[in-house]
Amino acid sequence: MNTISKLAIVLVGTVLISIGCSKEETSNTTSQQPTNLTGREQAVKDYKEMYLTTAVTDAELDWTGNSANCNEGTISKLALDRSLVRLNYFRKICGLPYNMVWNESWFSGCQKAALMMYANNSLSHFPPNTWKCFSQEGYTAAGISNIALGSPSYHSSSTITGWVEDEGASNYTVGHRRWILFSRAKEYGLGCTTGSSVLHCIEHTSDPLPANSPAYIAYPPTFIPQSLVFDRWSLAVTNPNSFFSGVDLSAATIKMTDSQGGDVSLKIVSKTDNGYADQTIVWEPVGINTTATSDIKYHVIVDNFTLNGVAKKYEYDVNIIKP
Repeated sequence: MNTISKLAIVLVGTVLISIGCSKEETSNTTSQQPTNLTGREQAVKDYKEMYLTTAVTDAELDWTGNSANCNEGTISKLALDRSLVRLNYFRKICGLPYNMVWNESWFSGCQKAALMMYANNSLSHFPPNTWKCFSQEGYTAAGISNIALGSPSYHSSSTITGWVEDEGASNYTVGHRRWILFSRAKEYGLGCTTGSSVLHCIEHTSDPLPANSPAYIAYPPTFIPQSLVFDRWSLAVTNPNSFFSGVDLSAATIKMTDSQGGDVSLKIVSKTDNGYADQTIVWEPVGINTTATSDIKYHVIVDNFTLNGVAKKYEYDVNIIKP
């Protein structure tokens, strides 16, 4: 990423909060109508319509707060709308339901948490009460959210991308990505300043797995633009019985080959069962081509793991495209 950013791993929690609404309504749904486009054509269309159009400048964010007087403020409907479309974009390309909505009752807590991070130039899921602009509402939100801090103009939709990338030494488990791509998710909350974001996301963990959910959630997925191929690849296993148990990845293996059948060197960096949404294996392949003038295909095989005691093996192609 070009921005200098900090991301903190989310922690599992089940605290529910009931808080006030933002000043603007943000009722958003995205159509899930089938199309007759090929997979690649749809991928290009989605990238152009749902990703490239959803950047948010500082002016468009229109944050009305001020850290000097500890006013958390609000952000614009445009910023909220574009951030939600980008979140749904990442879910759509991974085969997940992409009709997520904002829960407006979570905005206030998210704004107060984002203000604390910004005012103290630091990240914490458990901010101390000695922090400038501390509030209990912000503290509660920080513990059940993805959080991000950075500059320049690192907020709203740009942090959605940053959380999916999940770079940095503390993010080997890609916890942020996993909450954005959580199989049982239904709604989110968002708060921002011009240099921080808080995404309320740790909810619906006890809900049943939606019908027609994919057997696995791969990132990168089958078709992915070059610019959105990140260093860490992951595969989450969806379990109809439980989001946090029943998947044993301890002996899992990964094999990758390129379009000529040659082996791709890789390092598995996480098989952790840690409650960060669906159980996930994470690896870092070496030498992935993201600058070709034509599409590049890789084949992935994830083997030697079990789901509810049954041996499983998943294999799929990743087509890196230049839209």
